[in-house]
Amino acid sequence: MKYFSTTNTIFSGALILLSILYYYSLFKQEEAKDILSEPAFWFVSGCLIFYVTSSVANAFFKEIVEYSKQIKFPLRYVIMNFLNIMMYGCWIKSFICLHKTQTSS
Repeated sequence: MKYFSTTNTIFSGALILLSILYYYSLFKQEEAKDILSEPAFWFVSGCLIFYVTSSVANAFFKEIVEYSKQIKFPLRYVIMNFLNIMMYGCWIKSFICLHKTQTSS
């Protein structure tokens, strides 16, 4: 029942760094590709969006909880649900692109 914030922070930081390395490798490639049709781009983008913004939400956890008490609205719950929708939306787009690349080849 205990929340392991240290583990979450280390894992989030590692995924953020790996995502940045992926974007760096895209930037360093010689040939230009249509990255919007690449499944890996959408998958990594979903992870990056989720973990960067959830890390910020976790960093300001106390402030968000205090503000939520003042307005009597579960703000962190709404933020995390919105981030989940964004991440899974990117992942769905990734699987759609993967399906298109497999059927076209």
